Amino acid sequence: MLRRGKRRSAKGGELTSGTDPTQQDFPADILSNHRQPAVTIASGLAIAFLLLSPAVLAQEHYSEGPVWRVQLVRVKPTHMDEYLTSLQQVSKPLLEEEKREGMILDYKFFFKETKNGPQDWDVCLAVQDKIMGGKQKAQQVGDSREEYRELISDELMQEILLK
Repeated sequence: MLRRGKRRSAKGGELTSGTDPTQQDFPADILSNHRQPAVTIASGLAIAFLLLSPAVLAQEHYSEGPVWRVQLVRVKPTHMDEYLTSLQQVSKPLLEEEKREGMILDYKFFFKETKNGPQDWDVCLAVQDKIMGGKQKAQQVGDSREEYRELISDELMQEILLK
């Protein structure tokens, strides 16, 4: 008759509990070490699934578009004409050159039509990046305009295309 509970083998190792004779032939420490890699792999897969599932689920609603470098600028009072002249004479030719050379894909300038307060931005400059080349030259041009403007925000944004 088989007894329930833990038993010792002839070599002194602890045997598993239960009444199944096939399980009682192996010490408990061998069985637990044999199961550990499977548990580790299963845990790793579960964690990976949980981390990746939001990205996978989000993809069903949109596809990723291009990346845009966006600057929101507050033009100092009475300096809008000088700032726009600087954009036209310096920034536009630089951006057109970068576009011809394939360093950027596109660029846009926007005016903000609604104001939420005197600290709000006035002009948005958006550049659709292909590579980060020319950024140093653009930074030098931007630095020369600080007398006309205040940089409110400089962001990288991922465009999304809703399905």
